[in-house]
Amino acid sequence: MPRSTAVTTSTVYENKKKRAQEIYKKVVEIRVNEGLSYSAIARKLEITKTSVYRHLARWKKGEPVEGIKPNCRPQKVTPQLRQTLGQLVARSDVPTSNTLAKTISAKTGTPITSRTVRRHLSNYMGYQSSVPPAVPLLTSLQQQKRVEWCLKHRDFNWDNVWFSDETYIEVNYKCTPVWHKSGKRPTFQKPKFSAKIMCWGAVSTRLKSKLAVVEGTMTSFRYVDTLKTYLVGKKSESDINKMIFQQDNASSHTAKHTRAFFSEVGLTVLPWPANSPDLNPIENIWSVLKQRVEKHAVKTKDDLIRVVKAEWSSLDMDLIRRTIYSMKNRIEQVLSRGGLKSDY
Repeated sequence: MPRSTAVTTSTVYENKKKRAQEIYKKVVEIRVNEGLSYSAIARKLEITKTSVYRHLARWKKGEPVEGIKPNCRPQKVTPQLRQTLGQLVARSDVPTSNTLAKTISAKTGTPITSRTVRRHLSNYMGYQSSVPPAVPLLTSLQQQKRVEWCLKHRDFNWDNVWFSDETYIEVNYKCTPVWHKSGKRPTFQKPKFSAKIMCWGAVSTRLKSKLAVVEGTMTSFRYVDTLKTYLVGKKSESDINKMIFQQDNASSHTAKHTRAFFSEVGLTVLPWPANSPDLNPIENIWSVLKQRVEKHAVKTKDDLIRVVKAEWSSLDMDLIRRTIYSMKNRIEQVLSRGGLKSDY
């Protein structure tokens, strides 16, 4: 929390109190020394006539200047309490406003409401409330394996690597963020059951495969047929031997039938750490593809297939190359975070 923000918000009440006491003294001095009427005092000090009445009534009762307070209560959340609140947000696994209010009330003995917590977090401390996006659950062993993999591939040449993956693309799918007024998040109408297709694709710095639309569940046999048609195709044995193929650890990818196919054609498979979609550049390509598909008025499954294939074909190779060459940054980020997820 910036120091200046804390000082400004903590002295609001004291400033108002000082101002009220100064006005009280001026009202009394003018009344005693100049004998002006209530209306004249109000005009001279640019305050309301009611304020003049109130101050002079207090003076007549003999109330001292030190007893004058503004018509507001002091802030309940002091800079120290706000610092404690910031520490709780940083340390809590589920920092909701309700849990924070209960925790800080029990910890400090100062009862505060969840509404007060939300106001201070958003207005004074720069926080905002969002639903956490889902990320892969990484065990300590998986984090260690990711670090080991990144260290081994820190200076790897990615030019011969084909990054592959499957994804579902749905009719009426919305993934493009839009601007909106705070508290007025837009919605869109979506059928309960939307048609969707499973797509498979692979990209490298030189070429991209044709897009495969897979019918049904991706079994090892369907997966091998897809690779034969869309990856290996009519490539020569020497071309296949130069390729390094990346895939995740889905069961259809690591099945005995699939491994036998790799051995048969002589295709080198890149070892891949578990739960690591953030290290796979094609995930970003899928995101771009879905945003482009969203711009079309797709209503049927056949329309969806046609649009997806057309948009895949039009993907710029410069975009794909830039995405693949981000592998160095991805690896460095994972290493700096001890194996935790990168921002990609």
